[in-house]
This record gives sequence, C-alpha cells and structure tokens, in this order.
Amino acid sequence: MNMENGPNIGGKIIDKSYFDQNGNEIIIKNNTILFFISIYCVRCIQIMPFIKKISNSKKVDFVLFSNGSHEDHKEMISRFKWKFPIIAIDDEHLERDFFIKTHPFFLIVDNFQTVYKKGTINNLEELKSIFHQKKGIEMQLSK
Repeated sequence: MNMENGPNIGGKIIDKSYFDQNGNEIIIKNNTILFFISIYCVRCIQIMPFIKKISNSKKVDFVLFSNGSHEDHKEMISRFKWKFPIIAIDDEHLERDFFIKTHPFFLIVDNFQTVYKKGTINNLEELKSIFHQKKGIEMQLSK
C-alpha cells in the first residue's frame, strides 16, 4: 500500500463541508472512512462491487469521493445498491483539499478530523485488508 499520498498520519483533514449526490451537506465530524475513486481508473472500477462491504458500519461513517458526474453516481448507486453519500470532486480539488494524487485511496479519520490510517489500494486483497482492519478500528475509535 502506498502511504506517500494524502495528508500525514496524525495530521488533520480540511474542515470543509461538501454536498452529496442528493444535495445533502456532508461535514466530516465523526469517525469516518473517506474513500476516493476515479471513474477512469481501472483498479477503481474493479473494486467498486466490493466497496459496499467496507461501508457497512454502525460506528464508522463512510463517504465516497468520485470524479464522476451526477449521472455516473446515480448509475453506480443503482448498480451496486450503495446507501452512503457520494461526493463529486475533481482532481484539482482532490489534491488541494486532501493532497491525493492517485486512486483508489482511503483515509480513516477520527472524530477530531485527525488521519488515523491511509493508503492507496492496489488490488482487491488490499481492499479486503481494510475491511478486516476496520473491525479493529471501530473498536479503537469507539473507546
């Protein structure tokens, strides 16, 4: 997993609100997995069917950032039965707000907006490892 992308572990993410596919304001204030994909990225497309597994949590929120259009997001929601917020973000804002240059990428932040874990996902096995790590993270973040 590439760790040189994104903000530093222990660093804070930008305190900013975003709007999801339904126009709802999303403010990242809770323990949250932020997942970043590009609709032009082959690895991102390959892992899309598995994203739902890591998004199902009662203790950790999940937000997907994508450079896709509103129509792209509607299609993904319909196809994969996603129920989490999807935020449209272009590559320029992705790099400016989160220092992220490669996809797919994840950040796990605590309720103080501090980066707890991060990484570039290179294959399905790495995505599965996040899912397994998430169980331990839920326990640590809920203390």
